[in-house]
Amino acid sequence: MERKISTEQALKNAAASVRMEGFDPSERSMRLCKDVLDGKMSFDEYLAFLKKRAGV
Repeated sequence: MERKISTEQALKNAAASVRMEGFDPSERSMRLCKDVLDGKMSFDEYLAFLKKRAGV
């Protein structure tokens, strides 16, 4: 049986996983990821934003 979870719960799970690796996701990065999952931003737009921010 497949169990569905909300976008919010998926983000919380992902953030917990990242924290276990020693990183702390910012509120901004969480908000951007939520925008991608909600269809408000494409994954390509998200990658372009990250590259621009990193100066790549």
